[in-house]
Amino acid sequence: MADPVFSPGLRRAMHDDRHAMGRLFVRSVHGLARESYAPAQLEAWAPVSDDPPDWITRLESLECWLLELDGRLAGFIAWKPDGLLDLLFTDPEFARRGVASRLLSHMEQTA
Repeated sequence: MADPVFSPGLRRAMHDDRHAMGRLFVRSVHGLARESYAPAQLEAWAPVSDDPPDWITRLESLECWLLELDGRLAGFIAWKPDGLLDLLFTDPEFARRGVASRLLSHMEQTA
């Protein structure tokens, strides 16, 4: 595998990416965790709405990177300034394709 720091499709998230990241978060939770949690738990964790009220503010305080595949957002990772992993989510359509592994490898090399 290529060095994730220079991996095609891997880039630092921009402010304009935040809404797409929020939508991916909801799809990921409801699509990949539905067999492990009750519907009410999924809704409490990731409300199906435009963006959770604190979503944009939360992302602003994190180091955020995303991976695009086939021209689409495949996943993202975000960590706190002290290097603590906060968010790591993959779009269900890209599950089991190494997206989270590439993002986590990038974080390990740069955080």
